[in-house]
Amino acid sequence: MKKQQKKTHIFIRTILIIIGCIFFLWFLLPVFTNVRPNIGNLTGMAVFALLFMYGIFFTPVNHFLSALWKKTAGRIVEIIIGLILAAIFILAGVTYGCMLHAAGQEPKQNKDVIVLGCKVNGENPSLSLLARLDAALEYLEENPDSYCVVSGGQGKEEIVTEASVMYRWLHEQGISENKLIAEEKASDTEENLKLSMDLLKKRYGKYPEVVIVTNDFHVYRAMYLAKTFGYNATPISAKTPWWLYPTYVVREMYGILESWFLK
Repeated sequence: MKKQQKKTHIFIRTILIIIGCIFFLWFLLPVFTNVRPNIGNLTGMAVFALLFMYGIFFTPVNHFLSALWKKTAGRIVEIIIGLILAAIFILAGVTYGCMLHAAGQEPKQNKDVIVLGCKVNGENPSLSLLARLDAALEYLEENPDSYCVVSGGQGKEEIVTEASVMYRWLHEQGISENKLIAEEKASDTEENLKLSMDLLKKRYGKYPEVVIVTNDFHVYRAMYLAKTFGYNATPISAKTPWWLYPTYVVREMYGILESWFLK
């Protein structure tokens, strides 16, 4: 019996160590692709570093927890920690489910387009922004009567506005300047939406129905905010590079929770 239990423990430890190591490196990878450390990869790295360490010190940690459980105060502490962890996992699951569902929605045709801003590198779009531009370009080519607002100001480490980079890129791909509108003041998603819709309202005299282009992980929050502001919109979901996906998903979970509870 003890021999079988030992084999089981070795198997569990091995799985924990492998999973912890793989996902720690996955969250670390964006740092080597010109992405600054952020709350997304720092959270992921911390979680899977702990999982890795749990695998390494599996037996002594379990002995400590067993000893702690035998004491009333220790039992209370473990129950509280367990409830907190359960709440965190539930919130993570719910927010990720919202992301997946929103990213699967289809855009309506023949609507004006808003491309939400994202980091630029020098005067070139980042990988995430390039994915948004590719998705917007495909829609505009299929709907040639649609206007397109590219939205994004100049960040602290950017030498030009995000909108100017997007404007130039789309024009170079064959989209007429007559169909492009640059919004160069927005600094976050809320301002992207509000300032872009204000520009379209000046054109039409009212807020039109639009298509919002952003990355798959960001679609839910963009649509949530659009609905909160009373805008009628459907999304276009742009694929995120696989090595960036976990980092941005976790970071976006914080953004969704902020939108739910603080706005």
